[in-house]
Amino acid sequence: MIIGYYNEYGYRIVEGDKEVYTAGNCNFDSTTIVDPDDSLAHSLSQIRKNCKKTCKEIVSERGGKFAGIEYEESDMTEIFKFKAI
Repeated sequence: MIIGYYNEYGYRIVEGDKEVYTAGNCNFDSTTIVDPDDSLAHSLSQIRKNCKKTCKEIVSERGGKFAGIEYEESDMTEIFKFKAI
C-alpha cells in the first residue's frame, strides 16, 4: 500500500511503514519548505495535486497499490511563528 500525506508545508509518500518520497511547498525547489504565506509557496490545492500525481507515479513504478492521499496536520507552525521585520 502506498499512500500520500500532504499539508501546507509539502507532502510525503509512504510505502508500508517506510517514507519513500518527500517534497516541500516551494514553487522553485521541491526540496525547500517556505512559510505557506510566502509568495514562493504552492497553494494547498497545488500541493494536494502534486502529492496525488507523485503517489500514482510511484505506484506505477513499484507496482504497489494506491491507497489514496490524506491531509495531515503539521507541527511546522512553530518554525514559522516568528517573522523577520
